Amino acid sequence: MRAGHPGIRPAMMAELSTAPMVFRFRVPLHVIDEAVSRIRDGSIMAYEYSAAQARLVKVSAK
Repeated sequence: MRAGHPGIRPAMMAELSTAPMVFRFRVPLHVIDEAVSRIRDGSIMAYEYSAAQARLVKVSAK
């Protein structure tokens, strides 16, 4: 047993730390295409994904 993680053996901890993380999002393909374009032109930092609107929305300057 490891302190802070009862029931998890060291071998299990090693496996957990190297296992790939899987994220499941439902994002329309046109939004992915737009995101890739914005990554390429450098403007992606000004946008965030809105799940309610299913599109990238420009974030206001804080």
